[in-house]
Amino acid sequence: KHSDMTITDAISQSVTHTAINLDVNAVVTPTESGHTARMISKYRPRAPIVAITSSEKVNRKLSLVWGVYAVMGPRAYSTDDMLDVAVERSLASGLASRGDRIIITGGVPVGESGTTNLMKVHVIGDVLVKGQGVGQKSAFGRAIVAKDAKDAINRVEDGDIIVTHGTDRDMMPAIEKAAGIVTIEAGLTSHAAVVGLSMGIPVVVGVQDAMTIIEDGADITIDSSRGDIYEGHASVL
Repeated sequence: KHSDMTITDAISQSVTHTAINLDVNAVVTPTESGHTARMISKYRPRAPIVAITSSEKVNRKLSLVWGVYAVMGPRAYSTDDMLDVAVERSLASGLASRGDRIIITGGVPVGESGTTNLMKVHVIGDVLVKGQGVGQKSAFGRAIVAKDAKDAINRVEDGDIIVTHGTDRDMMPAIEKAAGIVTIEAGLTSHAAVVGLSMGIPVVVGVQDAMTIIEDGADITIDSSRGDIYEGHASVL
C-alpha cells in the first residue's frame, strides 16, 4: 500500500529535479497544512518555494522553513481555482513575473491535507480573452483574423490559428491547415466545435471580442482545456 507520505516524497523529488532541469523561476504550492512546502524544502530546489495558504498559523510556521516564502491567499475549491490562485498570488508577491516558467504543485481532490499528487509546469502568460474550450489540447501559432471563408482560404498557412465570427463548410480548406480555431459564435454544437473535435485540433468558441482584441498576425497560444487565449507563446501542459 502506497502511503500519502510516499507520494508526496516522490512528487517533491520530481519537483526539485524538474526545477533544476527546466531552470524554473519559482515552485508554487497552494497548501492547507504546509506539509508539501516543507517536503520540497527538504530537497533544496534552486528556485524559491512560494507557499500559498489561507491559514495565518501555517503562514507563520512556513516563514521559518528553508527556501519557503509564505504568502496568504484564498482557499481553492477546484483544480482550476488552485491553478488560478497559484499564478495570481505568486505574481502579487513579486516572486514571479509574467513570462516566468514556474512549477505548480498541489493535491487533488483540492482542500484535503496530505494529498500532494499533482505537478504542473506553467509559463505565466497574459490571458487576452477567454471563451469556452472544446477538447483538451493547446496550440501556438499566428492569428489570422478572417472575416469570411474566402479571406481565410486566401491567407491561412500551415500552423496558423483562425480567428473568425464562425466557421462553415466553405472554410474547410483553411481549417485543414490550421493549428486551432477561435470563434465569436458560441456553442458546443457549432460548426467550429464539431470540426475541431473530429479533426483533433483545439477550439475556443464564444469569445465575444475575439476579432477586435486579437491582432491579425499576432502570435497567440490557445488552451482549449480552459478556454484561455494567451498573448505570445505560453507553455500549456
